[in-house]
Amino acid sequence: GDTRFNLSIRSAANYQSPWISEELRVGEEIEALLPPLDADVIAGPLAASQAGAMINYFPGPHVQRLVEGSLRFYKFENVMKDTRTNLDARQSIVVAGFSGSSDELSTVLRTPPGAVHSAGYADAVYGKGYFMRFSLPVGYTGGERRVMSSNQGVEEIDLSVVPPVTTLAQWDCNTNYQFVIVRPEDKAAGRVLCNATVDRFADANQQAALAAIRRVLRVEDWFVDLTNHCVIPKRTGDFCYGALAGRVIQYGTATCLNSTTTLCPHFVSVCIRR
Repeated sequence: GDTRFNLSIRSAANYQSPWISEELRVGEEIEALLPPLDADVIAGPLAASQAGAMINYFPGPHVQRLVEGSLRFYKFENVMKDTRTNLDARQSIVVAGFSGSSDELSTVLRTPPGAVHSAGYADAVYGKGYFMRFSLPVGYTGGERRVMSSNQGVEEIDLSVVPPVTTLAQWDCNTNYQFVIVRPEDKAAGRVLCNATVDRFADANQQAALAAIRRVLRVEDWFVDLTNHCVIPKRTGDFCYGALAGRVIQYGTATCLNSTTTLCPHFVSVCIRR
C-alpha cells in the first residue's frame, strides 16, 4: 500500500526533480499508471497468482486498461518544444517509477535500500527511464521535430542501479507508425485530405501500421486512414489540440511557434517494445 506506479518527466541528473511547466497537474506533469498497489483490482490478482508468475495485464472497468497513462503539454507550443528539446538533449528523461505515497501528486520516488551513490550520477530509484529522440515528420523539410525518431527514438534505462544501465529492450519507432491528427471540422471543410473509413489494410506495411496505431488509439474513438497516414477523432472537441483561440491549424507546416494566427498539426508516433 501507499505506493503509486506513475509516469513523469524528470531531470536526468536528479530523478526526484520533475519537469514542471507551470504547476504540478495530474495528466500533464505526472500520471498514475495504476491505482494504489493495495487496491482490490491490483492486490487481488497478485495474491491469486503463483509465486514467480508474471502478470502483464490488470483489467479495469469497462474498456479501461489500468496500465496506461499520458502526459499532455499541448497548452503552449513553446512548452511542448522545450519539453522535446530537453528530452532530445538527454537533460530530461521519462520515468516510470514508484512513489512513496498514494497521493497522485507525490513526486518522491522510492529508492533501493543500500544504493551506493556515485559522483556524477543521479541516485538510484525503482523503475525504468526512457531517453527519447525526435525528428521531423515524414515529408516535412523544416520546422519543429514533432515525432519520435526512427533512429533510437527510445532508449530504455534501468534506474535501480548506479550508474544506470541501458536494458536489452529494443524499441521500434518506424516512420510507418506516424499519423497526423485531423479535426473532423477541418476534414468537413476540405482543409486536409483524410478519410473517415473502417479499418482496412492493403498490404503488409499498412497492416503493421494499423496494428501499431491500434495499440494506442481505440477503434471506438478514432478513424484511421492508412493511405494518408492520418487519424480523425470520432467526436469533436478540443481534447486533441486544446483551445484554438482563433488560430487555424496549418496542416503541412511544422513551424508555428507562438503564432497568434496558426497552429501546427499534432502527430501520433508509435514506438513498440520488441
